[in-house]
Amino acid sequence: MDPRSKHPSREGRGVIFSGPGRGSSPRAIDRLVGRPASPICRELARGRQGDGFCCVATARRVHDARQTPP
Repeated sequence: MDPRSKHPSREGRGVIFSGPGRGSSPRAIDRLVGRPASPICRELARGRQGDGFCCVATARRVHDARQTPP
């Protein structure tokens, strides 16, 4: 994952969302992907579903909806 890009890549999101399932904290994930913990926490919150699980597709839909002009 390129730390200079503003948004994580598809592969980066996969790494981020697989972390909690393995019991990794956001700090452990940030060391793995080379990004600060705060954007990782935001990605995880963005992808959280009603049942508490995280989903890459949900995070992508939320991100795309926020980027669409009104």
